[in-house]
Amino acid sequence: MEKSQIQAASELQSRAAGITTFMKLPHTRDLAGVDVAVVGVPFDSGGAIRVGARFGPGAIREQSKLYLRRFHRTFGFTPFDVLKVVDYGDTPVIPELIETSFDLITGDVAPIVEAGAVPLSLGGDHAVSLPLLRAVARRHGPLSLVHFDSHQDIVDSYYGGRVRYNNGTVFRRAVEEGLIDPSRSIQLGMNGTVFPGMFPQESEALGFQVLPVERVAELGPERTAAAVHERVGGAKVYLSFDIDVMDVSVAPGTGAPEVGGLFPREALGIVRRLAGLDFAGIDLVEVNPLFDAANMTSILAANLVFEFITLLAIRKRDQHA
Repeated sequence: MEKSQIQAASELQSRAAGITTFMKLPHTRDLAGVDVAVVGVPFDSGGAIRVGARFGPGAIREQSKLYLRRFHRTFGFTPFDVLKVVDYGDTPVIPELIETSFDLITGDVAPIVEAGAVPLSLGGDHAVSLPLLRAVARRHGPLSLVHFDSHQDIVDSYYGGRVRYNNGTVFRRAVEEGLIDPSRSIQLGMNGTVFPGMFPQESEALGFQVLPVERVAELGPERTAAAVHERVGGAKVYLSFDIDVMDVSVAPGTGAPEVGGLFPREALGIVRRLAGLDFAGIDLVEVNPLFDAANMTSILAANLVFEFITLLAIRKRDQHA
């Protein structure tokens, strides 16, 4: 299906009608000519307290279908005129088996990467970033990580070493496996109370640059984004956006809500200024509709995913200008 046909099909019926895909994009596993594949990862066995992020992909898709329009007001164009984007569906998972689920996720997303498309993944808890990184790094090598989160997710283990794979250990495992290059990576928005193993110095000891939420607020969107560009340079980038980087007042539907986080205008101001980065993979994680209010977290997440698609479209448009 051509881009023009995709756009036309989305306008033939009410937004509330039809099968629910992201922004009513076609659901297909045919990757011929595809630039971006939206893929759900309905896995939340890496969470500890407020489990329910397995329902995140469905909630994000539902709100995108109802409330998102296709023209980007700020950038002044329709990204789907530039990119061929499809909804690839969901990866298989086995909730009781974390490492087996990781293998299934990696195996399901790998064909997207091998086809030359960018996987744009909807979590799921943050543990899913590890198998997604495995799929992307298998083709591109160690990636620069741009990580928005209230938490650094670099704890070595929990429960006396018994738990090494969950949503709080994901990026330490990614460094150990050589999936990301911390010397070209940055973590933004860190906020809230911490356990030992979660201090900024511990990320910095691994090689990450850390901009806690207070520093992000001090710099503002323009200088924060400039710091990201300076850090990653021209490297292949993996963007991971945990919705709990947002203040709990605007994103209550998440597994580890924090007070004092970013507000939408701040987050959008930073994200939009990331245009030009060479994204090889993107995920948005930790949306938990079981704890949401008036779907506000899912609506925010859907809008952020549209912003990510627009960033990818800007890069392709500018490359072909």
